[in-house]
Amino acid sequence: MDHCINGRTGCRSGIFSRSEKEVKLISYFKMASLFLQRLWQLKQNFYDMEQTKKYKGLWWLIFFASTAALIFAIYSHWPWLTLILPFQTTAFVKAMDIM
Repeated sequence: MDHCINGRTGCRSGIFSRSEKEVKLISYFKMASLFLQRLWQLKQNFYDMEQTKKYKGLWWLIFFASTAALIFAIYSHWPWLTLILPFQTTAFVKAMDIM
């Protein structure tokens, strides 16, 4: 390939341009492969991480507020009181750090 540099005699023009395209294509695939490997590692690290600080106080607040709302709904005979139950049970499970 060195003998085709600078358009010396005896060189076919298609050889050098084709080789340059091949080199660019190979380097492109290598960079894409490295990028995808790094992206996969970041994805795995993201899923393997655990949250170190748990916000239990907020969940306890939501649990007590939804419990108060449930008691009020029972007392006032609110027809849709079952809509409060998912909030109450989810908040309780999160506050107890079960889930």
